[in-house]
Amino acid sequence: MIDARLTNLHKFNRNDFIAEYQIENVDHKFFSHKIDEIKSDTPTIVSNVKAWHYGWDLHKEIVWQPIIKVIEHCARNILSIYNMEKHFSPIVHESWCIDYRPLDYTLDHDHFPATLACSYYIDADEDTCPPLSFPFIKAGDVFEISPKTGTLILFPGIYTHHVKAMSPFKNITRKVLAANIFFIPNDFK
Repeated sequence: MIDARLTNLHKFNRNDFIAEYQIENVDHKFFSHKIDEIKSDTPTIVSNVKAWHYGWDLHKEIVWQPIIKVIEHCARNILSIYNMEKHFSPIVHESWCIDYRPLDYTLDHDHFPATLACSYYIDADEDTCPPLSFPFIKAGDVFEISPKTGTLILFPGIYTHHVKAMSPFKNITRKVLAANIFFIPNDFK
């Protein structure tokens, strides 16, 4: 059974946060191989991500369901921290995979109108991969989190963020499942 543990809740004021979870009991090599399979016969999408990436609907594919369920579980945990779990339910609405290689990067962007966005690191070495950077959380500061395999980072969809270029001098990869999450009112008809 896949397990998720909140390892760090970075709070910037009452309602601003970035949450880090460690996801355990996942066969990361299996999911890394799935990305390789998709990449072998699928061209990249043109967007703010300057690395190969695919999909918007991976959450609809059965193979990704275990990770999607964990993402939704962690989003429910965020709701419970704010005592809102009885009023809203999280649902992954869009999801895609990214495979960063040397010199790949992502431009500044946000995920509005998504309530939350997330990055789940299927393959990432925290000693060599550039951090996920949030340049506008505090005036003049950049908040950064170094990814590592098994880490899920959840943050408000309105947060601007980017990924700096991967080193050209190291043969490293960074494989990510990213998703947008919406909070749906439980009494929505």
